[in-house]
Amino acid sequence: MTTVSLLTPPGPGAIAVLELRGSDAWNALHKCFQTAGNRSLPVNPVIGKTWFGTIGDEVLVAVKQIVPELVIEIHCHGGVHVVRWLIRTFVEYGLQNVSSEEIAINPLALARTVRTASILLDQQHGAFCRDLLRCLESQSQETLQRKAQLIPVGRHLIEPWTVLIAGPPNVGKSSLINALAGYQRSVVSPVAGTTRDLVSTHLVFEGWPIQLVDSAGLRHAEESLEGQGVQRARELMKRADLVVWLIDGSADEPVWPEQDGSLVVVNKADDPRSHSLDSEMIRVSAIRGDGVPELIHEIVKRLVPVEPNAGEGIPVTEEQISLIEQSIRDPGNCWSLLQRYLDS
Repeated sequence: MTTVSLLTPPGPGAIAVLELRGSDAWNALHKCFQTAGNRSLPVNPVIGKTWFGTIGDEVLVAVKQIVPELVIEIHCHGGVHVVRWLIRTFVEYGLQNVSSEEIAINPLALARTVRTASILLDQQHGAFCRDLLRCLESQSQETLQRKAQLIPVGRHLIEPWTVLIAGPPNVGKSSLINALAGYQRSVVSPVAGTTRDLVSTHLVFEGWPIQLVDSAGLRHAEESLEGQGVQRARELMKRADLVVWLIDGSADEPVWPEQDGSLVVVNKADDPRSHSLDSEMIRVSAIRGDGVPELIHEIVKRLVPVEPNAGEGIPVTEEQISLIEQSIRDPGNCWSLLQRYLDS
């Protein structure tokens, strides 16, 4: 059976990706695809080659794999009508449309950024298994350790990292959220306690998906509505991937973070009363935007200390993550574990 399926989420996106999978995919493509310049497609598919042309609308065609079965990707305009027309065209040439209800959910369809989608696409094309095979052949513990270091990336290719902006009241947390987001997401007021609940903002930092959370100022306010927000902020501090603790650089007695591991940032660097504190701390002005690019870079460094190389295999599923973790814990049986996974 040869199938056509939509890999990207349905909707009015800029780009959509269709997948043709099966032995008749190349023949079907020959019947409907016209290359730019009226050149002919080769008789047989060529791995890694791409062709620009038209199937009614402009498309880019790429052969992703030939064995164990032929897989072709078609990148096209993301408009709903264009996608439907292309799928209908391939169905007319004998392919079977495989909908999202008929196949397992494709993680690629849930990617939030181009960078994470690219990494997931590499995994879909077998990057993880290829790396495991090379690791098994060389019996390299170093490669296993490398895979273990990439587990945090694998866990967040779909789900964003959670970054909590915390600190005492009126230190500028909401202003910093707005500066990082590039628009007014949180209400800003000189009145302490304006933010009374957690306010989330989904952003992209250097290609990575981030859920930025504005929190109520941490102080003793347990018997009020604000107090409930304070309690939620403290609970999220324990679960967040990173806590950015904001300090008022102009305060006589700065309030320091409540837990170790927080990224301490000095705000109000533009205030004449601001003092240096620790010279190695990142200093920002949430109002003017000073230091914000440096803060974004430091947040990414904390969340992604080890970045994957192009085409590198990454443990993405819970089964793959468990395999790597178990192999690290049990080095005596790690090679047999890898072999069983590759054989399955």
